[in-house]
Amino acid sequence: MGRSPPLDNGEESQQAAPVLKRIWSFLRGERGESNTENEIEKLLDEVEEKGIINEDLGDMIHNILVLKDTTVGEIMVPKGDMVALECTSSLDDLVALIKKEGYSRIPIYEENLDNIIGIAFAKDILKYWKSSEEITTIRELLHPPYFIPEGKKLIDLLKEFRQQRNKMAIIIDEYGTVDGIVTIGDIIEEIVGDMIDEDDEFYEEDVTLRGDGSYSVNPRMPIDEFDEVFKANIPEGNYDTVAGFITFQMERIPHAGETMEFGGFIFEIVGADKKRISKLVVHAPPEETKG
Repeated sequence: MGRSPPLDNGEESQQAAPVLKRIWSFLRGERGESNTENEIEKLLDEVEEKGIINEDLGDMIHNILVLKDTTVGEIMVPKGDMVALECTSSLDDLVALIKKEGYSRIPIYEENLDNIIGIAFAKDILKYWKSSEEITTIRELLHPPYFIPEGKKLIDLLKEFRQQRNKMAIIIDEYGTVDGIVTIGDIIEEIVGDMIDEDDEFYEEDVTLRGDGSYSVNPRMPIDEFDEVFKANIPEGNYDTVAGFITFQMERIPHAGETMEFGGFIFEIVGADKKRISKLVVHAPPEETKG
């Protein structure tokens, strides 16, 4: 049987609301929620068939249901595949690794991978270069690692990531041995599957150092956080995000391939459509070498 014609957005939202409420109650394990997972699955099939929700949304909800019983150990990056760095390495070594691998967070260990002492953020490297503060070791840049047991459910970790504004967890076994890592991007991939590209802004960290020394910047990054990291002296205005600042300066939504200059910074629009900027690269003005 084919799917019914899709409803208009208002009608779809109105009819989907009680369905989504029941699913959310089920996922949260609320008392009095009598639906079993099979019943929820059947309900999803029915509302998709009637066109109450579209197929992609239905697929995402199906995947979220799976998260309820999936553990972090099932999707983790195993220890043997982890990208990490020893704490006695130089800052130049850290920068080189970030450029090579393209990651914005690097686990730092002492002596061996079972002794992870912190997480280095790429954007903190930029803060260092933009400040007069002298930093001589990687240890001075570290954020506390977040350790979780291998049996933790993905749905619970997702909630913790959101509550703590965290994006990476170190997975350990019952003896405290490191098994691997899991990131918010790994969980998102489990939910959306092939529906979006891994390069989509949905995955994007606020700031990622690129191999050529420029920075991939999430257009939705709060403008005050951008200014804190880049020391760009952005003036106050009627905008909250980097994309909003660019749009305000250009007095329109720019096209992909355009650039904007402000205070020595070059904002390169890599992706955009009629409604928004989706991808952005920032070229910072050269800094004097420290030391």
